[in-house]
Amino acid sequence: MLDAIGVDVRALRAEVSQMRGHAGNRKILDVVCKADAPGLAIHRASLFSVLWHAATAAGIRLETGAVCHDARVSNSKRLILQDNANKLGPLDLVINALGAGSPLSPMQASPLSFGAVWGTVLQPVAAMNWPQTTGQQPAAR
Repeated sequence: MLDAIGVDVRALRAEVSQMRGHAGNRKILDVVCKADAPGLAIHRASLFSVLWHAATAAGIRLETGAVCHDARVSNSKRLILQDNANKLGPLDLVINALGAGSPLSPMQASPLSFGAVWGTVLQPVAAMNWPQTTGQQPAAR
């Protein structure tokens, strides 16, 4: 999809061969990728930055921070209805990045019975595929 819109994130990605998750001694996630088809990970902020710069460079008008309660279709375009009943649009594309907690999502967020924690995992800097835009690699944490 990114290739189709001319956005190259290859320098920002890292290959993932396996993902594991544990809750105490209980394994709750164990995904192994095929050797010839590794998973690809891109940090959310990096992906956002690349997409933001590509959109602004293309002259696309961006509207951010709209608190919306509905995104109905009208004449093949999206119309955002905001908190104060103001309308935003018509728009060609709406990106809802709030996940299951979004008022627009048909999914209902609920706590997981085992809990879930996102974290940062220590990894040697040499193993990371950092872009060399500044000539410096980020410090290891």
